[in-house]
Amino acid sequence: LQLCQLAEQVQARGCVAACAAALASLQPEQLSMPFIAQVLQLFQDTALATNVPALQQLRGLCEQRVLAVFGDTRKLADDKQLCAEFHALPFPVVKLWAGSDG
Repeated sequence: LQLCQLAEQVQARGCVAACAAALASLQPEQLSMPFIAQVLQLFQDTALATNVPALQQLRGLCEQRVLAVFGDTRKLADDKQLCAEFHALPFPVVKLWAGSDG
């Protein structure tokens, strides 16, 4: 993700596309919550995310992962460990969870 941002800064468009495509090819279960928070911060801080379609795909993978882990609200309320993990999430991840249609 940092390489993608750096490539954008030096206007290496091919590198940006390659990095974004590699990130978008990840499986949702490979995405950690801290990584998801970084991805969401990228969307807030730069136009890069809106200009690169593969990064839009990556955001979709992030949403899938968040919902896979925290989407069942009954389970979230009943599982103390899961609830503690949820409370430790960075705000952008909680915002994504709250705004999802899942």
